[in-house]
Amino acid sequence: MVALNFYLSLVRREGLQEWEKLYLTPKPELPDHNVDLANKIASYSGYDEYGNPAIIQFSLIAMMKQKVVEEQKKTLSIIDVKLNTSTRSEGREYLLDILVLVEQLRNDATESKSFDSYPSIIKSLDFIERELRTSYTRLLSNLSETTSQIDITAPAKRIKPALPQTFTYIGFSQLSESEATSRLFTFAHELIKAGLVSKTPFDKQQENVKSVADSLVKIFLGKALKSPIIWKASNGKLRYLIHQLQFQELIEQVPNQGHWDIAISCFKMKDGSSFSNNQLRLGKDPERTDIIDQGSVI
Repeated sequence: MVALNFYLSLVRREGLQEWEKLYLTPKPELPDHNVDLANKIASYSGYDEYGNPAIIQFSLIAMMKQKVVEEQKKTLSIIDVKLNTSTRSEGREYLLDILVLVEQLRNDATESKSFDSYPSIIKSLDFIERELRTSYTRLLSNLSETTSQIDITAPAKRIKPALPQTFTYIGFSQLSESEATSRLFTFAHELIKAGLVSKTPFDKQQENVKSVADSLVKIFLGKALKSPIIWKASNGKLRYLIHQLQFQELIEQVPNQGHWDIAISCFKMKDGSSFSNNQLRLGKDPERTDIIDQGSVI
């Protein structure tokens, strides 16, 4: 079931093991990468949000705790939408199926020692069950109950989604937002250090690396951008960067080639003018791609 995909991935599809492997496997390509298997902690040398060298440390236990809080909100929201676009009988059957699956997942996680270090997962499943049983008490009761007060049989109105203003970062589905943000700050500073983007904000006259890095992170976290970024390199390099991020599945795919429109709204050329769709779409790949290839693996 879509609503429980996160938990299904962790418990039944070895998602937890893959997540640990992602962090707790030595990575020679990361400077000073260290792993503490006993305490589930990994660290490496990188940059803080101000562009200063720093030790980036990740506690997998704390990250998972934050991640399940985020995911349980999404789960309950998906279930709520499903129930409010179903008939009462369909909704009740769906809810019963969800509750059965929640119990099975909790039992599987309880029996596996792999989850002992991450008690937040089982606690989250407990929370979801309590919320569902409390919020939908009437739906779980006798079907003969009147439903005249609420009409949930009307089909949901379909609204054509608007093109997003910025990209949505999906590189590591198991990461918390804070961890993803930290990775993106390192990525942003690498782009600045490589000279691909200007150190000067678009609407300012003086260099401000922190401000530019903040804006770059917003672009790839799907957040509103106050002013665009000045792209100093060729349009072919910007095209190549977007393609690499899509190819590595680090940013969400945008239908109808909409990623070029997003890039146009987020980046300006060195002279402050806007890229055209054709300039990016038909741009020539750069001869040297090593900087982008290394930087885009975030």
